[in-house]
Amino acid sequence: MESNLRTTKKRFMDRYDDFPKPLRRHKYLFIVLMLSLSIISWAVFYVYVNFSSFAMAFQKFVGYGENNEEIYVWSLDNFRRFWQEMTYKGYAVKQFKAALKNTLFLFVAGNIVVMPMAFLVSYVLYKKIHGEKVFKVLLYLPSILSTVVMVTIFKNIVEVHGLISSISQKLTGKAVTVLLHDDHWAKWTVWAYNTWVGFCGGYILLTAAMSRIPEEIVESAKLDGIGAWTEFWKIIIPMIWPTVHILLLQKITGFLAADGPILLLTGGGADTYTIGYWYYDQVIVSHSFEYPSAVGLILTAFLAPIAIIARKLLDKVYADVEF
Repeated sequence: MESNLRTTKKRFMDRYDDFPKPLRRHKYLFIVLMLSLSIISWAVFYVYVNFSSFAMAFQKFVGYGENNEEIYVWSLDNFRRFWQEMTYKGYAVKQFKAALKNTLFLFVAGNIVVMPMAFLVSYVLYKKIHGEKVFKVLLYLPSILSTVVMVTIFKNIVEVHGLISSISQKLTGKAVTVLLHDDHWAKWTVWAYNTWVGFCGGYILLTAAMSRIPEEIVESAKLDGIGAWTEFWKIIIPMIWPTVHILLLQKITGFLAADGPILLLTGGGADTYTIGYWYYDQVIVSHSFEYPSAVGLILTAFLAPIAIIARKLLDKVYADVEF
C-alpha cells in the first residue's frame, strides 16, 4: 500500500511539476514559509486584534491588583455611557456629533466629485488620448508616495506662507491665511486633499477593468453607429460592473474612515474633528480602549445593514459579465 502511494505521488509530481527534482524540496519549503507568514499575519493583525477589540467593548477597568496588574470586569457600562452621552446635551456629545457630521460631509462631498471624475478620466484614458502614459503616471503618483509626503506637499501649497498665499500676496497684496484655520474653509481644504489623493484608487481599478474589455465588442458597437455617451453607459459600465460594484461597496463600508489625515493637516481644529480623529483622541491622547471599542461596535451595527442593503440593490443593476 505504501509503495503504491509513493509510486502515485512520483507519477503525479513528474507529470504536473516541471521543477527540477533536486530543487523541489526548496520550492515547497518556500511556498510553506510564504503561506505561513500570510496566515500568521492574518491571525495576529486581523483575528486577534478584532477579537480583542470586541472583548474590550464589554470590559470595565476597576483598579489595580496586589502586583499592580490592571483588573477588568465584564460589563455593559461602555454601552450605557454611549447612550447617556448621546441623550445628554454636554460637551462629549457635541464633540462626537460634530465628528460624525464632518465625517459625513467628507464622505458625501468627496464621493460626489471623486467617483464621477474617476469614471470620466478612466474612460478618456481608455480611449487612448495623446499623452495618456504621462497622465497615468501623474495620476498614479499619490498612491505610491507616503501620506506624510503628500500632506507635506499639500500644506506647502495651502498653509499661511504657502504657494497660494504667496501668489495671492503678489497679485492682490493680501495673503490667504484661512484655508486651514477658518471653520468654514478648513473643511473644504481637507475635502480638496481627500479628493486629490483619494481619486487614484478608483481610477486605477476602473482603468484596469476597462482595459480588459474585448476590443471586438467596442468595434462592433461603433459599426452600429453608437456615440461615446451611449458606448459609456450601454457597453463600458455593464461590462465593468463587477469592479464598479466592489468599488461602491468599498466606499460605503469605508464611511467611518472618510476623514483624511486630520492629525497632520489641522490637528482636529477649525471644525475638522472627525470620527477617525475622535478614535485617535480617545486611544492615543486619553488612553481609553474599552469605550472606543464599544462605540465601534455600535457604529458597525448601524453601518452593516446599510452595506448589506446596498449590496442587494447593486446586485440588481447589472448581471455579472465574464470575459
